[in-house]
Amino acid sequence: NGYTTNVTDFRMQLESWKDASEQVGCYIPIYEGMGNHEALIDVYDDRSKYWISFDKVDDETTGSKSAERVFAEEFVNPHNGPEVETAMKSTAPIYDENVYYFDYANTRIVSFNTNYGWCSNPEEHGGNLEGYVMDDQLEWIKGVLANAAANPEINHVFMFAHEPAFPNGGHLGDAQWYSGKKPYVVDRR
Repeated sequence: NGYTTNVTDFRMQLESWKDASEQVGCYIPIYEGMGNHEALIDVYDDRSKYWISFDKVDDETTGSKSAERVFAEEFVNPHNGPEVETAMKSTAPIYDENVYYFDYANTRIVSFNTNYGWCSNPEEHGGNLEGYVMDDQLEWIKGVLANAAANPEINHVFMFAHEPAFPNGGHLGDAQWYSGKKPYVVDRR
Protein backbone atom coordinates (compact mmCIF):
# COMPACT_ATOMS: atom_id res chain seq x y z
CA ASN A 1 0.00 0.00 0.00
CA GLY A 2 3.04 2.25 -0.15
CA TYR A 3 3.31 3.04 3.56
CA THR A 4 6.51 1.64 4.99
CA THR A 5 9.32 2.49 7.38
CA ASN A 6 11.90 0.54 5.38
CA VAL A 7 13.79 1.98 2.38
CA THR A 8 14.35 -1.47 0.82
CA ASP A 9 10.64 -2.30 1.10
CA PHE A 10 9.67 1.07 -0.40
CA ARG A 11 12.10 0.59 -3.28
CA MET A 12 10.70 -2.92 -3.92
CA GLN A 13 7.14 -1.51 -4.04
CA LEU A 14 8.19 1.08 -6.62
CA GLU A 15 10.02 -1.57 -8.65
CA SER A 16 6.93 -3.81 -8.52
CA TRP A 17 4.83 -0.96 -9.84
CA LYS A 18 7.30 -0.48 -12.70
CA ASP A 19 7.11 -4.20 -13.50
CA ALA A 20 3.29 -4.12 -13.48
CA SER A 21 3.08 -1.01 -15.67
CA GLU A 22 5.74 -2.14 -18.15
CA GLN A 23 3.23 -3.66 -20.57
CA VAL A 24 1.63 -0.24 -21.06
CA GLY A 25 4.75 1.87 -20.52
CA CYS A 26 6.64 0.17 -23.34
CA TYR A 27 4.07 1.62 -25.79
CA ILE A 28 3.08 4.96 -24.30
CA PRO A 29 4.90 7.23 -21.85
CA ILE A 30 3.95 7.16 -18.18
CA TYR A 31 4.80 10.17 -16.03
CA GLU A 32 4.96 9.39 -12.34
CA GLY A 33 4.05 11.65 -9.45
CA MET A 34 4.19 11.41 -5.67
CA GLY A 35 1.00 10.62 -3.77
CA ASN A 36 -0.04 9.73 -0.26
CA HIS A 37 0.85 6.07 -0.83
CA GLU A 38 4.45 6.89 -1.76
CA ALA A 39 5.19 7.18 1.93
CA LEU A 40 8.50 6.27 3.52
CA ILE A 41 7.84 7.15 7.15
CA ASP A 42 9.06 7.13 10.72
CA VAL A 43 6.33 6.10 13.16
CA TYR A 44 6.12 6.91 16.88
CA ASP A 45 3.67 5.52 19.42
CA ASP A 46 1.89 8.41 21.13
CA ARG A 47 -0.85 6.09 22.43
CA SER A 48 -3.32 7.46 19.86
CA LYS A 49 -5.33 5.31 17.45
CA TYR A 50 -3.03 5.90 14.46
CA TRP A 51 0.25 6.92 16.16
CA ILE A 52 2.36 9.80 14.85
CA SER A 53 3.93 9.41 11.41
CA PHE A 54 6.46 11.66 9.66
CA ASP A 55 7.98 11.42 6.21
CA LYS A 56 11.57 10.29 6.62
CA VAL A 57 14.19 12.97 6.08
CA ASP A 58 17.39 12.85 4.06
CA ASP A 59 20.30 12.45 6.46
CA GLU A 60 23.67 11.35 5.10
CA THR A 61 25.06 10.63 8.58
CA THR A 62 22.35 8.05 9.37
CA GLY A 63 21.66 6.93 5.80
CA SER A 64 18.01 7.97 6.11
CA LYS A 65 16.28 8.75 2.82
CA SER A 66 13.00 10.55 2.16
CA ALA A 67 10.34 9.04 -0.07
CA GLU A 68 11.09 11.85 -2.53
CA ARG A 69 14.78 10.91 -2.72
CA VAL A 70 14.06 7.20 -3.32
CA PHE A 71 11.37 8.16 -5.88
CA ALA A 72 13.99 10.25 -7.74
CA GLU A 73 16.43 7.32 -7.66
CA GLU A 74 13.82 4.92 -9.06
CA PHE A 75 12.26 7.08 -11.81
CA VAL A 76 13.72 9.23 -14.56
CA ASN A 77 11.99 12.61 -14.78
CA PRO A 78 13.16 16.16 -15.58
CA HIS A 79 15.46 17.96 -13.13
CA ASN A 80 13.75 21.35 -13.37
CA GLY A 81 11.65 21.65 -10.21
CA PRO A 82 12.41 23.69 -7.12
CA GLU A 83 15.25 22.51 -4.88
CA VAL A 84 13.60 22.08 -1.44
CA GLU A 85 11.00 23.78 0.72
CA THR A 86 13.03 26.37 2.64
CA ALA A 87 10.42 26.70 5.42
CA MET A 88 11.24 23.15 6.51
CA LYS A 89 14.96 23.97 6.86
CA SER A 90 17.23 20.95 7.15
CA THR A 91 14.43 18.36 7.17
CA ALA A 92 13.09 19.28 3.73
CA PRO A 93 12.99 16.42 1.22
CA ILE A 94 14.16 17.10 -2.33
CA TYR A 95 11.73 18.08 -5.08
CA ASP A 96 14.07 16.74 -7.78
CA GLU A 97 12.31 14.41 -10.25
CA ASN A 98 9.02 14.42 -8.31
CA VAL A 99 8.14 18.05 -9.11
CA TYR A 100 8.87 18.87 -12.74
CA TYR A 101 7.50 20.04 -16.06
CA PHE A 102 8.09 19.33 -19.73
CA ASP A 103 6.82 20.64 -23.03
CA TYR A 104 5.46 18.37 -25.72
CA ALA A 105 4.60 20.14 -28.97
CA ASN A 106 2.31 23.03 -27.94
CA THR A 107 1.53 21.62 -24.49
CA ARG A 108 3.18 22.05 -21.08
CA ILE A 109 2.76 19.21 -18.58
CA VAL A 110 3.40 20.04 -14.90
CA SER A 111 3.80 17.47 -12.11
CA PHE A 112 3.60 18.72 -8.54
CA ASN A 113 3.73 17.06 -5.13
CA THR A 114 0.69 17.35 -2.84
CA ASN A 115 2.17 15.03 -0.21
CA TYR A 116 5.51 16.73 0.43
CA GLY A 117 7.02 16.47 3.93
CA TRP A 118 3.85 14.87 5.29
CA CYS A 119 3.12 14.36 8.98
CA SER A 120 0.02 12.79 10.52
CA ASN A 121 -0.39 15.76 12.89
CA PRO A 122 1.58 18.76 11.58
CA GLU A 123 -0.30 21.28 13.71
CA GLU A 124 1.31 19.74 16.79
CA HIS A 125 4.54 18.20 15.47
CA GLY A 126 5.53 20.11 12.32
CA GLY A 127 5.72 18.93 8.75
CA ASN A 128 3.02 19.28 6.13
CA LEU A 129 -0.62 18.35 5.74
CA GLU A 130 -1.73 15.83 3.16
CA GLY A 131 -2.79 17.56 -0.03
CA TYR A 132 -1.23 20.92 0.79
CA VAL A 133 1.11 22.65 -1.68
CA MET A 134 3.79 24.52 0.27
CA ASP A 135 4.94 28.06 -0.49
CA ASP A 136 8.20 27.46 -2.41
CA GLN A 137 6.58 24.84 -4.63
CA LEU A 138 3.60 27.13 -5.23
CA GLU A 139 5.93 29.96 -6.27
CA TRP A 140 7.70 27.54 -8.64
CA ILE A 141 4.31 26.54 -10.12
CA LYS A 142 3.37 30.20 -10.61
CA GLY A 143 6.68 30.78 -12.41
CA VAL A 144 6.23 27.75 -14.68
CA LEU A 145 2.69 28.87 -15.55
CA ALA A 146 3.78 32.49 -16.18
CA ASN A 147 6.55 31.19 -18.44
CA ALA A 148 4.04 29.07 -20.36
CA ALA A 149 1.65 32.03 -20.70
CA ALA A 150 4.48 34.16 -22.14
CA ASN A 151 5.56 31.44 -24.57
CA PRO A 152 3.64 31.77 -27.85
CA GLU A 153 4.42 28.13 -28.67
CA ILE A 154 2.52 26.83 -25.60
CA ASN A 155 -1.25 26.66 -26.15
CA HIS A 156 -2.24 24.17 -23.45
CA VAL A 157 -1.17 23.43 -19.87
CA PHE A 158 -2.01 20.26 -17.96
CA MET A 159 -1.11 19.87 -14.30
CA PHE A 160 -1.19 16.65 -12.36
CA ALA A 161 -0.85 15.67 -8.74
CA HIS A 162 -2.31 13.00 -6.53
CA GLU A 163 -4.95 15.06 -4.78
CA PRO A 164 -7.39 17.29 -6.67
CA ALA A 165 -7.90 20.98 -5.93
CA PHE A 166 -11.67 20.44 -5.63
CA PRO A 167 -12.09 16.90 -4.35
CA ASN A 168 -14.96 14.56 -3.80
CA GLY A 169 -14.85 11.15 -2.18
CA GLY A 170 -11.99 9.89 -0.05
CA HIS A 171 -9.87 13.04 0.11
CA LEU A 172 -12.69 15.52 0.67
CA GLY A 173 -11.25 16.66 4.01
CA ASP A 174 -7.59 16.95 3.04
CA ALA A 175 -7.08 17.57 -0.67
CA GLN A 176 -5.90 21.16 -1.25
CA TRP A 177 -9.29 22.74 -0.50
CA TYR A 178 -9.33 22.52 3.33
CA SER A 179 -12.79 24.11 3.40
CA GLY A 180 -11.34 27.22 1.76
CA LYS A 181 -8.95 28.00 4.63
CA LYS A 182 -5.15 28.00 4.64
CA PRO A 183 -4.14 25.29 7.10
CA TYR A 184 -1.65 25.97 9.84
CA VAL A 185 1.71 24.38 9.06
CA VAL A 186 4.66 24.55 11.43
CA ASP A 187 8.37 23.98 10.89
CA ARG A 188 9.75 20.57 11.90
CA ARG A 189 13.42 21.17 12.75
